Amino acid sequence: MQVYLTIHTESSVPPISELGPDASLEPMEVDEIYESLRKKKIAIKALLLDQGFISGIGNWIADEVLYQARIHPLQTASILSKESCATLLKCIKEVGKSVLLPI
Repeated sequence: MQVYLTIHTESSVPPISELGPDASLEPMEVDEIYESLRKKKIAIKALLLDQGFISGIGNWIADEVLYQARIHPLQTASILSKESCATLLKCIKEVGKSVLLPI
C-alpha cells in the first residue's frame, strides 16, 4: 500500500469535493433551497438522496422527512411552494436531531 502526501485538503479532492452541504452541519436557508428546487425537474425523494445536492440523507431519513413534511416522494421538486420548502427544512432538522441522539 502506498501513501501519497498532498497539499490539497480532503474537501478539495473528489469525491469529497463533489458532496453537497451536510444536512445537519450546514443547513440551507428557505430561500436558498426554494431557488435550488425551482430548477430541478426530478422527484423530491430522488433529489434528497442525491449526495451532490444535500449530503447525509439516506433512504429511510428521506422517507421520514417527506412523511413528516406531508410531501409525496414522487412530487416534482420544482413545483414545491416556499411554505413546503420551509416545512421540508424544518423536518430535515427535526429528523436529523432524532438520528443524532444517543439511544
